Amino acid sequence: CKNLTQLEVHESTITDEGLKPFDGIETLKMLSLGTSSITDTGLLYFKNCKQLETLWIDVTAITDEGARHIGAMPAL
Repeated sequence: CKNLTQLEVHESTITDEGLKPFDGIETLKMLSLGTSSITDTGLLYFKNCKQLETLWIDVTAITDEGARHIGAMPAL
């Protein structure tokens, strides 16, 4: 998964722990998370994805605090 450019997780039972393998994927450009129990902790696994250009979050347990953690990403 080192060359992954897009990840979409919708209507899933995935947890924060399930997102851990995606930590720091440098090629990720699009991330879409929806209708899951993902929290701020799960979102933090993507904070080092420097090429991330598109982020879509809907119906998750992510708060404004979690979004602030990735707000400094250069491509967003």
